[in-house]
Amino acid sequence: MDRIIKHKRMNQLQKREHKGVLVLFFRPLLLISLLALSQSCQKEGGYRDIRGYYYPLKELQEGLVYEYRAEGMPELGSSYWYFRFSSGPKGNYLYSTFYEQDMIPAQQLKEEVVSNGMILRQLYLYGRDSLPGGRQNRSEAEIISPSVFPFRVREHGGIFLYHVRWQDPGDASAWYTVIKNRYFAGDTTFVFEGKTYPAVNFELKEHFELDQIGVFESTYSGMEIYAKGLGLVYFRKEIQENMMLAYRLESRFPVEKLEERFRSQYPSRAESAEKKR
Repeated sequence: MDRIIKHKRMNQLQKREHKGVLVLFFRPLLLISLLALSQSCQKEGGYRDIRGYYYPLKELQEGLVYEYRAEGMPELGSSYWYFRFSSGPKGNYLYSTFYEQDMIPAQQLKEEVVSNGMILRQLYLYGRDSLPGGRQNRSEAEIISPSVFPFRVREHGGIFLYHVRWQDPGDASAWYTVIKNRYFAGDTTFVFEGKTYPAVNFELKEHFELDQIGVFESTYSGMEIYAKGLGLVYFRKEIQENMMLAYRLESRFPVEKLEERFRSQYPSRAESAEKKR
């Protein structure tokens, strides 16, 4: 009887040990399978999800300034983009304002987050000449093709069209047209503040037209780099064979810091702006 009981216990222990081996074997196999499934989902149908390389929308809910500096042309100084993200029942929108060096707005954009990317909903352009009372001329662009940034791309393929047209804010006889073809060109890296970020690269073909007593038109080549968790970090435009315009992300900071720079560089204008508030 004792031998029978011992034999049963040995069988139970062997089954438990065998079960434990199966668990140890299948657990890493399960993790590998889940990882493979995750990667296949990210590249479902030959497409890849790159939404994490656009501007970090959640971080921009309080607003943040991106400072871009021209490469090899210090006389151009810095360009400033102020970004603010808003999420609500009516939609998720990224608002941005491009400021010239003297803190005068040159462009204002409203982009909407949709399932497959970012699309342009509004674009306002401002003239440099001021109207009486200190107001600026403003023109709203006609948005023909609204693609700003795709969330799903094919490896080394796919063209994304951006096409806008607007009247010169200070001259009703002049009309401008910009057409951009963005082509996803694959992966790269970008160093910002001493840290290397994974990034993606887009090649550009840009067509520019000025319609004013005849049509002047030109086509440029260029590129854009978007770093993961940062957004647009580098953009370049080859205007002529020996002339290139390129900007690189220099820093990011709250809008209050930009206002401080403005007050220190243009104290009289800042004082005038404060009085108008």
